[in-house]
Amino acid sequence: CRWRHGGSHRAAGGTVGRTGVVHTVAGSYQVRYEVREVDDLVPSHRVEAGNGLLAYVPDERYPPGLQPRAYHERPAEQAKVERFASQLVEKFSLFLGDSSTPTDGSPMVDPAGIVINGNGRTMALQVAARLGKLAPYRAALLEQAAGLGLDPAAVDAMAAPILVRVVDVPAAGREARALARAAGRTP
Repeated sequence: CRWRHGGSHRAAGGTVGRTGVVHTVAGSYQVRYEVREVDDLVPSHRVEAGNGLLAYVPDERYPPGLQPRAYHERPAEQAKVERFASQLVEKFSLFLGDSSTPTDGSPMVDPAGIVINGNGRTMALQVAARLGKLAPYRAALLEQAAGLGLDPAAVDAMAAPILVRVVDVPAAGREARALARAAGRTP
């Protein structure tokens, strides 16, 4: 296995843990658990604050056609992100669970940090971090770190650590688009 290693080690901007498998109707994907800084991730939209409101702006770094949801045009999707950000404590399993499905657990990203699955979860974590409300998530992540093969001390040293599942699929490719679209359907 390409990602096999004897324990956690530091990756650029984070720490690397054990591997896992995510199942979709499009197939099964090997993932590795990593913790990255929240602002090192690239979701489909940037959430910008202004005049007491949040604006969802498509991120120009995000590959076209990868995200099936137009957050900038869909108030219901925006409300979901904001609800997730305000309910982090109640929703830890949604963000941290060791899940074999892409719709639960940590977001799935490519090696560069582009979010393939879990854009809403990623944006919610970014909003929570900007509002200074990431502490309960951080504490739960530190409790789970060792079980995921991650070094708790390395996680604790990070400013705004976020658990992700890295899949070795380039976000701009056809396979990533298939994975993103298959995410909502279970095998």
